[in-house]
Amino acid sequence: MEFRTLKYFLAVAQEESITKAANILHITQPTLSRQMNDLEEELGTRLFVRTNRNTMLSEDGIVFKQRTIDLVNLMEKAENEFKHDSGDIYGDIHIGSIETESMDIVIETIRSLVCKYPGIKYHFYNGNSDELIARLDAGLLDFCLIFGRINEERYEKLTFPHGDSTGILTVKDSPYANLPGVTLTELRKMKLIISSRLTGGVVPIEGHHDVKIDLTS
Repeated sequence: MEFRTLKYFLAVAQEESITKAANILHITQPTLSRQMNDLEEELGTRLFVRTNRNTMLSEDGIVFKQRTIDLVNLMEKAENEFKHDSGDIYGDIHIGSIETESMDIVIETIRSLVCKYPGIKYHFYNGNSDELIARLDAGLLDFCLIFGRINEERYEKLTFPHGDSTGILTVKDSPYANLPGVTLTELRKMKLIISSRLTGGVVPIEGHHDVKIDLTS
């Protein structure tokens, strides 16, 4: 399987059309179609569902697309590290982050570096803590901002000077609407709608360690 073939696959997945992808890639439609057929044969599965109007990803194709994006990003990251031979500071920095106000510190730092080191490019990835750690382990991120504890024997860490506050949104006639705040006891009694990005139903509560909420109750 060639790196070029993976990029061809992503082009077809993006355009949902062999013809459109071939035009973008500046190759012939039969050549690209043959490449995709060979890729499916090599993997032993159908990556596309072909119709007269478009070429859609199959279920296996959707899974393979995400793996391919990771592989292509990693390869391009490695290539860029050896592309320049001047003494200038250049390269790509890949940053992962949960949704946090602490990202403001990173943005301000980047702002101060942009003019001084214009050869550096910054790439951002949003996800939950588990996803970001997995990407860090795979070499797809240079560092990430997460909540919670980490294995300090494996990772270096820097604690940011301020944290985030977590709250709830409720209707006006809720018995909790006029409270000055919500205690942990009250929080555990509530039926909550929580983003699936909060792995395992763990919600960070200011001033407390991880509070686990049973999403099935």
